[in-house]
Amino acid sequence: MRHALRLRLGLGALLIVVTVGAYWPTFSAGFLIDDAYWLWDNPHIEDVWGPLKYFTGRDLFDYYPVTSLSFWVQYRIFGEDATGYHIVSLVEHILACLLLWRVLTRLGLRESAAWAAALLVAVHPVCVQSVGWISEQKNTLSQVFFAAAVLVWLRFDERRKGADYALALLLYGVGLLCKVSGVTLSLVLPLLVWYRHGRLRRHDWIAAAPFVMLAMLAAMVAIIFQSQNVIGDEVVRPEGLLSRVAAAGWALWFYVGKALWPHPLLIGYPRWDVPLDVWWVYLPGAVWVVMLVAARKHRGLFLAIAGFTLLLAPVLGLVSMFYHRFSLVADHWQYVALPVTAALVAAWVDRITRHAALVGVVSAVALGVLTFHRMETFGDARLLWEHELKHHDASWWAHASLGHLLIDQKQPQTALPHLARAAQLNPQLGEVRREYGRALWDFAGQARWGEAIAELRR
Repeated sequence: MRHALRLRLGLGALLIVVTVGAYWPTFSAGFLIDDAYWLWDNPHIEDVWGPLKYFTGRDLFDYYPVTSLSFWVQYRIFGEDATGYHIVSLVEHILACLLLWRVLTRLGLRESAAWAAALLVAVHPVCVQSVGWISEQKNTLSQVFFAAAVLVWLRFDERRKGADYALALLLYGVGLLCKVSGVTLSLVLPLLVWYRHGRLRRHDWIAAAPFVMLAMLAAMVAIIFQSQNVIGDEVVRPEGLLSRVAAAGWALWFYVGKALWPHPLLIGYPRWDVPLDVWWVYLPGAVWVVMLVAARKHRGLFLAIAGFTLLLAPVLGLVSMFYHRFSLVADHWQYVALPVTAALVAAWVDRITRHAALVGVVSAVALGVLTFHRMETFGDARLLWEHELKHHDASWWAHASLGHLLIDQKQPQTALPHLARAAQLNPQLGEVRREYGRALWDFAGQARWGEAIAELRR
């Protein structure tokens, strides 16, 4: 018993050390993109009643009350020093991975394979967008509660004690208040019971029902806030239902690809053009469905494919989200489902070689190097947007963001071409033309005032 405990403590310490090493640049990283909105530009951050308003306010940009409360507390500790927030994000990420390790062991993976899977998630470069972007503490914090909820749910399945059930439901509810993307985890929970026992009994369905109802309530609140407070009148997804269904199939394979080959990684990937007049656009989704049906007699494989699909379902594009104005897929959307891919790979390696831990360490070194360099890019906003344009020059978002940043850095002449390119790439978005027009008026000289007025009128 003592030997097993010492081994677990040693493996846990190794996971922490390797993860901290991979994310070392985070300790000197700054603020990015919309971090200011959650902190000093947040109208409730200085308000003593801010925590109450995060739970009850209808004028919020989006409804993440527990994450907002966490930022409210952190702001009082760290102020406008980015280092403290980055440390909190990293600690949350590590804690979520340690919990994942324990979840996988309860599901029957060997200790070494479960640890290898957790290590792969801990140092995977896809996670940098969640860990290195302060705003995405929504992801790291919610993942801690979701992983803890699954762990307690599995303990409830073993012991059938009411205290375990109540705690699992509470942890899941708090996770949803951190970020609502875990709504479909409520459907994965009974799948885990099925995987363990080979069937679902009546009391299993009854036990899962409150989780599903809680998830439905959270989803309705999220949709209301997204449609009314975030998206408003803007049309972020002009595509119809059939186009969205086809793109959802593409997205599933995209996330598998990035999990297995994480290069290049971007903030906003090129938006797909999904032509509906050709049959092959539905092929990726059809293949995915066939693969799921074919795996139904292999519980582990079916659990992995079905779980991966369910966990990503809210972000596959069937429901419009504000981020769709930039991209139809995103690395931080995969954060909740990446553990499934890592667990499947670790289990497969362990079955073939029985040396999953060793293979995991070797793979973690390679992934850790990629994560280190990706985190260096996230450490500076200018580096981030320049990296984005190196791989995706047609990104209006990257051009606009880099242009604004260069103006803030007193380099307006360097900024103007980027703002002009952003207006050219997305002429329908008023805010892009407005910023370009203002920049022309302020910095281009009187000779271009006519052009500036024309842009502002448009």
